[in-house]
Amino acid sequence: TTIYGVTKSFVENLGSYYTQKYGIDFRSIRYPGLISLDSLPGGGTTDYACDIYHQAVKEGKYDCYLTKDTYLPMMYMDDAIRGTLEFLDAPTEDLTKRVYNFA
Repeated sequence: TTIYGVTKSFVENLGSYYTQKYGIDFRSIRYPGLISLDSLPGGGTTDYACDIYHQAVKEGKYDCYLTKDTYLPMMYMDDAIRGTLEFLDAPTEDLTKRVYNFA
C-alpha cells in the first residue's frame, strides 16, 4: 500500500459518496499501462513491453525474468481515448457504478 493507492481509493469513494448523497455525476476510470507509438514509456508496466520489443529487435532475443503467467494489463492509447470519450458521453442512468477499470 502506498499513499498514491490510498489517495486514489479515497477520491473514488468520496466521489461515489457525493453521487449517492448529492446526485453529483462523478465518474472515474482506472487505466492499465498505456502504450502509444508517439511517446516513450514513463514508468510502470508499459516499460516491460517496450523494453522487451526493443531488446528483441536489437539483440534478436529477450530474456524475461517474469513468469509465463504474469499478467501485465496494457491498452493502446487510441483505445483509451475512445473509451474515455464514450464513458463521458454515456447517460448517467446507464452507469451501474462510479468507478470503472479499463484493464
